[in-house]
Amino acid sequence: ISRWPSSFYPSIQEATGKDCDIRCVNIAKGGAVISDMQHQLKTLRDDGSEEEDEANTVFVACAGENDISSVQPIDMIQKAFASFLEELFGSKRTHQQSKHLIFFGPKFEPWLTEDFASRKQYTKLSNALQ
Repeated sequence: ISRWPSSFYPSIQEATGKDCDIRCVNIAKGGAVISDMQHQLKTLRDDGSEEEDEANTVFVACAGENDISSVQPIDMIQKAFASFLEELFGSKRTHQQSKHLIFFGPKFEPWLTEDFASRKQYTKLSNALQ
């Protein structure tokens, strides 16, 4: 996702046919783990890229593969994800502001077809993040 061109971002206007003020923010970084996402969001806010006054924002993120390959415990990954969600949605916001998250959880890496232990971890993490 970190390399996606903006044309790949979700278009609410295109999907609904309605003119609306929604922007999409890609906070993905290659090689990141879920615990990095909270820092990336804070950096976005500190840079002024996320205006608190903006009406609607859609965040797009993908994570999980690097967490599993770095052998992080599922419960620690889950806690990091909960902290990220609190950082994203837990802040004060006006009734006019709306935040949405499109989150792509862990996907099986093609080279893991015979690595059943890793595949089991992917499944466990995917279930834990739901």
